[in-house]
This record gives sequence, C-alpha cells and structure tokens, in this order.
Amino acid sequence: LNIITPSFAYGISNSIHLPLCLGMVDVIIPKFDPNSFDEYLLKYKPNHTLGVPKYWEILTKSQKLKNKDLSFLLSAGCGGDHLPEDTEQKILNFLKEHRSPSKVAKGYGMTEVSSAACVCKNECNEIGSVGIPLINSSIAIFEPETDKELQYNEIGEICINTPTMMIGYYKNEYETNKVIKTHQDGKQWIHTGDLGYIDNDGRLFVKGRIKRMIIKRGWKIFPSEIERIIKLNPYVEDCCVVGSFHPEFGQVPRAHIRFKEEIGNNVDNNLNLIYELCKNNLPEYAIPEDFIIEELPFPLTNMGKIDYKILEEKDNKEYKKNVKI
Repeated sequence: LNIITPSFAYGISNSIHLPLCLGMVDVIIPKFDPNSFDEYLLKYKPNHTLGVPKYWEILTKSQKLKNKDLSFLLSAGCGGDHLPEDTEQKILNFLKEHRSPSKVAKGYGMTEVSSAACVCKNECNEIGSVGIPLINSSIAIFEPETDKELQYNEIGEICINTPTMMIGYYKNEYETNKVIKTHQDGKQWIHTGDLGYIDNDGRLFVKGRIKRMIIKRGWKIFPSEIERIIKLNPYVEDCCVVGSFHPEFGQVPRAHIRFKEEIGNNVDNNLNLIYELCKNNLPEYAIPEDFIIEELPFPLTNMGKIDYKILEEKDNKEYKKNVKI
C-alpha cells in the first residue's frame, strides 16, 4: 500500500520502482488522507505499507479497526519524522493486539542519499533506535560544523557516506557545498542537519534537527525530549515545542499543547500536572517558558509532519492563549 507521494525520493524509488521490480502488486493512493488509513488497510489488505509516525498514531485510535485481524500486515514501515518511544510502544501494542506479526519497521535517510540509509531488522529493532546502516553505507556522528568524529553515545550531527548519495543539487553549487563535505579521512560525507548518537551496538538514535535545537544561554535543549515528557499526560492529544526569541536568554522553549476532548473543564489542573512532569524530568533550563493551548489541529507539512516553523512564526508575533504556570 503506497501512501508516500512520488515527489519524495522514498515515494518514487522505494514505494513505486522497487516493488514493481520485485513483481509485487503496488496500490498507489495519489492523494492520501490519514483519517482513511484504516479503510485502505481493510480494503486492500497489504503485506507492507510505510507512513510517518503521525499516520500510525492516528491508526491506533481507529474505531473501524476494533477487533479486526491485521495478520496480513507483515511489515509496518515507519520513517520521515521523529518517533517518540512512548508512541512507538503504543504502535507495537496496537499491532500485537490486531495480530500483525510485524514490529515497527523503522528507518532513516533523506532524499539526498536516495531515501533510506539505515533500517531496523527484528534482530536490531531497539525501541527508540532507527537501526543499523545498509550495506556499503557508513554513518558517523560529528561535532556540528566540524569534521571531528565523536565517540559512541555522544550526541552530534549525523553524517552519511554511501554510494547512493547525490552528485549535488541541480545547478546550485553553493547549497551542495553546505551539505556534501570532504573530511580529513578523504571521504565525502552528507551532513544531514540531524542530531543523534550511535550506541555501543552500532544502532543509530535520532534526537532531532539541529535547526530545531534551542540554545538558551548556551544550554542546548532538544524539543523532542520535552515533547516526550509532556505526552506522558494521558489527556495530551499532541504537542510541539518551539524556540522563541527572548531578550535576555536568546531563546526559550515554548510548548504548544492540544488536549483531547474528554479533558472537559480540567485544563488548568492538567497544565499544572504537565508543569510538574517537566519539573521532575527535565533540567530547569529546559522547562518551557509558556504552555500554549491549541484548539485546532496542528498545521502539517505535505509529509504529515507538524509544521513547527508556522508555530515559531506565530510565537514571535502573538499567542492565541498563553498560559504561564
């Protein structure tokens, strides 16, 4: 079941070209609606499909799939965005409850390396990890804006060396040189702009985008970690943490939160509970400056990711509802 638009490398190479080369039936959904994901699964009964974390999260809430048998789904692929560990566990529980033999088949890559460069097999499918490099591909962690390679478990920029990397951006040498850099080892590396680390078993863990990293008085703050803590509150439907300008600190984290409908009149109480969660699980400098209640669904990109840039722009202008704890 192909729900990835062909305008992305994964959509054209892995979701159209590859299955056809293997003689597989490829059901293409030209204009995918995440809220119809459950209907597509029941109608086509695919052995494999791939979607961003948001699509799978929506699927876990489907009433149409209640008590349905999804044993035909042999491979549940997930990529394209950060997958919080609690969300991954929720998807794993969903697949097991619906008798699918698949774990969440995660991967990591980018269009500039012809889509995937790292995948999870069942033997190395650790929760929170995106797996190990594909054959002939190398993945290393470097200190941002340098070619100094870091050690295991140290967070830095994820860089990729692979025979499937692009030659360059079309007629744009300046942008190409910002992404493809030759290091002291003589190899050309793609600088992904993503932050992560490699554990002692060689598995890659992605922490977030360098551009999303918030720097408050020199402290480095990862929005994905704050979002993970906030989502521990069972009434949180979704959240997005962004960095906003601050005249004294440079940047501060602000949390946009969308509650579930069943929260009713308990918003204030749950905001206090969320604050306590942040206070008990985050360093003081990483506690959000503000908790902003969103009533409408978050704006999404074409790939189904939360468009955090729109929220950043909104923060730097005005807030619809700005609740300080």
